[in-house]
Amino acid sequence: MKAGKGVAKAEDSAPFTIKAYNSEYPDIHMQDIVASNGKFFIGNMTGSVCPRDVRGCPVGNVTALQTTKEGYAYLDVVNKTQVVYVDSQSGLRFNPPGVEAGQDSRNATFSLTANPIPAPPAFSALKFSGVGRSTGYLACPIPPVTEVWEVFVSTNNLIEDGDGWVPSGDVSDCIGFDAFASNYTSPIAAAYQYV
Repeated sequence: MKAGKGVAKAEDSAPFTIKAYNSEYPDIHMQDIVASNGKFFIGNMTGSVCPRDVRGCPVGNVTALQTTKEGYAYLDVVNKTQVVYVDSQSGLRFNPPGVEAGQDSRNATFSLTANPIPAPPAFSALKFSGVGRSTGYLACPIPPVTEVWEVFVSTNNLIEDGDGWVPSGDVSDCIGFDAFASNYTSPIAAAYQYV
């Protein structure tokens, strides 16, 4: 079996990678947002695998996404089956390989906005508007490893009731940021599948 590029519909966005943007916090500013263990992180490594019988498998060390005109986002994998969504506790998530996206994924409304200020010209902004009033994203530290941050969508529910939802147990430990997207160009998908 040979790995190839998944079949994207013409109205889907081109694949893109995302970075956190908040110039006041160098720990997260312009750092890659990566998929790993069903969640998204800053300061972690991308989690991906490829079956041994697949030739020409993508390296899988980059997390790339695509969006649809309907507002859904999915990971740039060979078969286009890994959906990005926000769960009931405002965590940015993706479904594991071979498992359908859960009920929460229906709340996903993602969009790309070209050339946001103050982003560099080559970037777009990845916005989410599917759960209540969302105001961007949050990077929440994972104690005791202060260099790794779990990514959440900043929603009213998370800010008001989410202390138990974030790794440190205190939402005030989290840092707000914008998610900036830049094109990922490759003749094949970024990964065979993310884990």
